[in-house]
Amino acid sequence: MKLMYAGNIGIAQDWKTLIEVAENTRDQNIEYFVIGEGAMKKILLEEKERLDLKKIHVLPYQCRELMPQLIAYSDLQFIFMTPEMDGNGFPSKAYTIMACAKPLLVSSSENTPIVNFLKDKECSKFFSQDNQSERIAQITNYLQTVAKAELNEMGLKGVYEIENNYSKNTVTRQYVNLANNLIQ
Repeated sequence: MKLMYAGNIGIAQDWKTLIEVAENTRDQNIEYFVIGEGAMKKILLEEKERLDLKKIHVLPYQCRELMPQLIAYSDLQFIFMTPEMDGNGFPSKAYTIMACAKPLLVSSSENTPIVNFLKDKECSKFFSQDNQSERIAQITNYLQTVAKAELNEMGLKGVYEIENNYSKNTVTRQYVNLANNLIQ
């Protein structure tokens, strides 16, 4: 299984959870890809080396045009938010991931923008336990037991959501309807 994160390797993302999950699954056929740059990249690389986590692959920033191919390479995209930051923004990469038919693995507190957006779309798996050890154990268990067929089904539900509610035609129609309602 290939898990991927592409974007800012910063303080809003929970790299400790990634490191611990990778430690817990070091003997499993699970690879982790982190693509990008940011303030936490050096620390992530240091932890990877210190713990000899050979299945974490940290790659430099890639141009936006390559993102669909990179996402397609993965089985599952992950977004791990730190408790201090997980309510302060929305990772817009969720739209691109959904449009590429890939499911999301999200670690974030309850009632955060990402959880509220995705919770009824059936294209993601959430872990929101307050206790970090429990959260890490549940993520580890999920990765060890989830079937690829389930991941594929979740990915297709994400595409369906994007096509039906966020496509250029749908959003344009919503703006036209809004403008018409304002004029009337």
